[in-house]
Amino acid sequence: MRCKIYLENNSHAVYYAGDTLKGIVEVKLQQTKRIQGVYFIVYGAAKCYWTEERAQSRGSGGNRRTVKKAFNYEGKEVYLDTKTYLLGTPEGRQIKMRNGTYKFDFSCHLPRSLPANFDGSFGHIDYYCKAVIEIPWGFDEDYKIMFRIEQKADLNDEPLLKIPSHSEEIRQYCCLFCTTDFLIFTVTLPFTGFAPGQIIPVTVNYNNKSGIEVLSTKISLKRIIRYKGDIPHRRTNVDIEKIIEDYHDGVDGSSSVEFVKNLKLPERMINTNIKYSNLIQVSYEIKVEAEVPDCHKNAVIIIPITIGSVPLKISQSDYSVSETEINFSEPNTSEQNGNGSTIVAYPDVHSNKQAVTSPAIEGNLPLPPPPPFEEALEVIRKSPQNHVKLKDERTPEITLTPANLRT
Repeated sequence: MRCKIYLENNSHAVYYAGDTLKGIVEVKLQQTKRIQGVYFIVYGAAKCYWTEERAQSRGSGGNRRTVKKAFNYEGKEVYLDTKTYLLGTPEGRQIKMRNGTYKFDFSCHLPRSLPANFDGSFGHIDYYCKAVIEIPWGFDEDYKIMFRIEQKADLNDEPLLKIPSHSEEIRQYCCLFCTTDFLIFTVTLPFTGFAPGQIIPVTVNYNNKSGIEVLSTKISLKRIIRYKGDIPHRRTNVDIEKIIEDYHDGVDGSSSVEFVKNLKLPERMINTNIKYSNLIQVSYEIKVEAEVPDCHKNAVIIIPITIGSVPLKISQSDYSVSETEINFSEPNTSEQNGNGSTIVAYPDVHSNKQAVTSPAIEGNLPLPPPPPFEEALEVIRKSPQNHVKLKDERTPEITLTPANLRT
């Protein structure tokens, strides 16, 4: 017996959420065989698993000791689970299939809410379809192939992402029995939705009257992956990946400065999927840290952002920063700093002594077209019991020969 699964008009077995999965199951028999039926399963789920070690005290008194114990956590969330009989019924009569070739059509709508495939350190999201031949008084025989789901994450569907984000941190520092004046530290983003390949303009402003020098400014983009297990009890494992990290000059203890740092996103990124999956959630954040000396605590501002496939429809004039928008007077000095960006000094409108500086914008901030989705180079997970063979470029043919079946 041989079984072949054909996916209709899909050579890479990659589908968008909302598409329809169609194809043919072909069964070839070389001799007569009795079966109960043939059914087709389409399944998709997320699974996570990890191990944590904790110290526990055992014994009492002089025999008390501390030992490490391993705790295993796991979780599962099902997104798609359909079962359709292509031949026969579970309670019906047995069917005698003579030698020959049998073909069965299948079709399954893929909901728009399906999360995209994901493979992480502590979990994964996978999808597969499987044809099962029920054998009465024997072991059923199944034939499975994997397929991938991609999400058309259009950022324009969420209007709140077009709103600028402005965060402020105010700090005072202690010097012996005295308290310094304020350090006012602000970070602004023109909007909070971005597509891979775009530029994130991060505007940082310091108004420092504390007398404490800000040594440098660290700006980073991080991906946060949360795995949520519920066995043996609820537990969340957070995996943080640093995507981009860059540095800029700080500010001395009695002056003000404003600059824009452009972060270029990679061309390939995992989309934010918080609204599609509860078990494995991918999110992003911009973290800006003002690093100060000695034992003083750094000022930190974190702004969550959303990564999607289709960029926001916003003109460049809506978010580009120009010198006139900074609302300063004409510059009276100009110099190059160590990292190559131009710092323009403006006289402070509030004081004749203090100057406020702002960098020249590093060129235009274009919105490039969204990059194409990642092509699936390997869409079928091979099994030791399966032999995979692609015969047609347009229609994949998967030939599977179970190890426990004689042909």
